[in-house]
This record gives sequence, C-alpha cells and structure tokens, in this order.
Amino acid sequence: MLYTAIKMEYSRLDEYSVDEKRVEYENKCDKEIALIRILFPKAKFTISIDYDELDKVITREQSIIAIQRYDCYCYNKNKQVTEYYHIKGKNITNRYAIQCLIEQGFEPKCKHSFLEGFTKMKNSSFKYEINMGS
Repeated sequence: MLYTAIKMEYSRLDEYSVDEKRVEYENKCDKEIALIRILFPKAKFTISIDYDELDKVITREQSIIAIQRYDCYCYNKNKQVTEYYHIKGKNITNRYAIQCLIEQGFEPKCKHSFLEGFTKMKNSSFKYEINMGS
C-alpha cells in the first residue's frame, strides 16, 4: 500500500486531486483509506466509514451529543468514565461529526480504535452512540 499522497495540501483535497498525483493503489479500498487519512490527519483513531458515506447526513437535528461509553472488555479492571461530545451544526454528516470529535480531542484508549459510525440511541432525538470496533 502506498500512502504517498499524505503530503498533499488538505484544504483542497478531493478524489480528483489524489488521482492527479498519480498515486498507485492496489485496489479501491486502499485509495479510500488514503483519502480518509488525508482528510483527517489529526485523528487519533482509525476511520472505518466508507469514503462514499462521509457526506451522509446522520441527523437533521442542529445539536447532538455523541457518547463514548467505555464498557468493553478492555476496561474490566479499570473502568473509564463515559465521555460526551457536543456536536452543533446544520444537517450533521459523518464527515462533520468526525471533524468535531477530532477538534474535541476524541481518542479511544483501548483496542477498539476503529470508528464505524454513529447510532441514534433509543428514546432520544439528540443522543448518538459512537460505534467503535477493533
């Protein structure tokens, strides 16, 4: 896998500018991984959301709380306090939510460091669980 495109300017990145750099990829998945890493260089977690899903609207609510519960087996001995992240915006997308998490210092502290998405919690219009995998 070649990720030489990482040195590109982040502010004007899109699928075409990566193609213009003539970076070779083994398959489409490798290209998407590289694009996502370029888009979110400061992420302290791995983003496992398809590139095509980044602009999918999570909610039309203008303010949500993203919740990270540390209740996995990684914390059997040392329970971690649940963390809350406030995300405000119009038509909140996966891309926007990820960027907000990065700006607020989101950093999973266990083996579950792959962000797989956000799930609306039952009985709430504004609470979303951060789905992490390993």
